[in-house]
Amino acid sequence: MTRPFVVHGFSPNAENLIYGLIDPRTRLIRYIGMSSTGASRPRHHACPSQLRQNSHRASWIRNLLRSGRLYEIVVLEVLPNANDLDEAECWWIAFGKACGWLLTNAQDGGAPSIEALKQRAVRQQKGALELPSSQQNDRKTGIA
Repeated sequence: MTRPFVVHGFSPNAENLIYGLIDPRTRLIRYIGMSSTGASRPRHHACPSQLRQNSHRASWIRNLLRSGRLYEIVVLEVLPNANDLDEAECWWIAFGKACGWLLTNAQDGGAPSIEALKQRAVRQQKGALELPSSQQNDRKTGIA
């Protein structure tokens, strides 16, 4: 059975934060992200819609879930406003990589570049073409 989320260093009123996802087997941070909605964003990574993604992060989380575990969340930094999130996320990812952390982050953080957005749009179009017709209809109507 999967345990509920464990959140370290969390202030209940904090909204703008940089967080890390910890592998409970190794106690190492495997992913760094940013949130302007407090702890709801890091929890969202375990949702089925996120787990269908073809990413290192999703693969790692699926592997944890198959073994009956769930990642833990650590708050790395709380920021006064959302405008500072991009820069702080970039800093933390660079710091983690410099320390040798085995991060699953595909990007260096911050807002996605124009090229990354174009690549995402192409992948989404290809994905829509490959879905069974019933799932394509669900996507068009907004049914998950």
